[in-house]
Amino acid sequence: MTLKKIGSLFKKISKKTNLSLPDSILVKKLKSLCKQNNYLIYENITIYHHNHSMFIHFIILDPLRGIYLFEDKSWDYNELNSHNIERQHNTKKSKKSLSYENTASFIQKKLAEVINNYSIGIFNFLLTPNLSLDDYKHLDYEKKALLPKEKIIFNDTDDNEILTKLRYTKNEDSNIPDCTILIANLLTQFLIIDENRPVKLASNEQQSFILNRDYCVENLEGLSQSGKTSAILLKTILLKLEDKNTNVTIIKPTVLSCDLAKIALMNLVEHSIIDVDITSISVITPQEFEESRIIADHILCDDSNLLEEDFLNYLLSFSNKSKISLVNSKQNVDVSFKLSKAFQKRNLKAEFIKKQPIPETLNILSDYAKNKSKKILTISSKENNINILNGLEESLKDEVTILDSSKKIIDQGKKFIFLCDYYNINAQRADIIILLDMCELSQDELGYAISLADEKVYLIYESECDNINTLKKIFKQGK
Repeated sequence: MTLKKIGSLFKKISKKTNLSLPDSILVKKLKSLCKQNNYLIYENITIYHHNHSMFIHFIILDPLRGIYLFEDKSWDYNELNSHNIERQHNTKKSKKSLSYENTASFIQKKLAEVINNYSIGIFNFLLTPNLSLDDYKHLDYEKKALLPKEKIIFNDTDDNEILTKLRYTKNEDSNIPDCTILIANLLTQFLIIDENRPVKLASNEQQSFILNRDYCVENLEGLSQSGKTSAILLKTILLKLEDKNTNVTIIKPTVLSCDLAKIALMNLVEHSIIDVDITSISVITPQEFEESRIIADHILCDDSNLLEEDFLNYLLSFSNKSKISLVNSKQNVDVSFKLSKAFQKRNLKAEFIKKQPIPETLNILSDYAKNKSKKILTISSKENNINILNGLEESLKDEVTILDSSKKIIDQGKKFIFLCDYYNINAQRADIIILLDMCELSQDELGYAISLADEKVYLIYESECDNINTLKKIFKQGK
């Protein structure tokens, strides 16, 4: 079963957001060619590396050749004929200069340091929407030497000519890394790093939320594992990259989830090799927020649907002083973003077991204990957690950690069996999830618990109930 099928436990929502490109003839041609040839195109983006940044008008990723850079110049013939044009070899840009050589060097350095790849081809082109090929023919020799015809997309260059110029740069190369992985590593603001998984490129829906600045209060809503937390962490990083002096506070429900968020931020900064001071970002619980009385420029509150109504009303009282981003808010807000799909596309197996919960749980744990290759999280009532712990063999008790969301991750231990109640599961994932005491849960709680499983979930119960019957229908549909 895919996690998307668990969507029946949540509000189903859909919104498709695409990158907006200028409505020019040349851009339309480029977009059309990208669609036909499976190229990835981005426009008006900023690449960050160390403490520097580089703004790029156009970038196209060809899966068989490499990266195409496009510098957009509004030059017409008279302007070109009457001015001297020169290349810029520093970060300063000018209307009368070409700076794409420096841009290519900047990109190559980032890729070399981030993914240790020095061989990806980077090719420069010039977009001249006000210059035709016939105009170009009348330029003097010096300007033609600086602006070679094969590197210019003129306003009368047709689709076939554009494609020929792009493909002329290099023979096909099957060893080029995946385009989405390349762009994700280039654009830190859209880079998702998940534990023990390859990097991902944020979806268009996530990107729209990350880039939005026009709001007092905004809401990000979506299914479990749709990338909501990743989106708020990336938005936080981008806010600090745009202005290192801006004050940003992230609110997470528990101390444990705060600790996990800090680790995720640190991993992102270290992987991307960017200059962001993680200690300048406050990641705190609702209680710590109320006690601090510090007003930040931006406040991002994750899992707001799990928080008390009184706290959310208190938080929203700062909307005249801070920009507030909520995740899965139940409050009415003016600006809302929706993630329509689960980000992790994977099959999740489920096994329904109608037996005595405690003995069956002990049997499952004993089976997995034979090789200890899987991380297992058992979620039940506090009383049943004690019963499970008491029932474990002495040899297994040394491998068990009882999760406490009020403690930091360093205090949780590094065992392969975790026990917790439904309050303490926030942000804690595992290969195998064993669920007990499901009949009294809300749909939100149950859906969230199931989504924490990376491979398989065991649902153990003594008697049928509405939640069990609903889950059976969902998993049956997912087969």
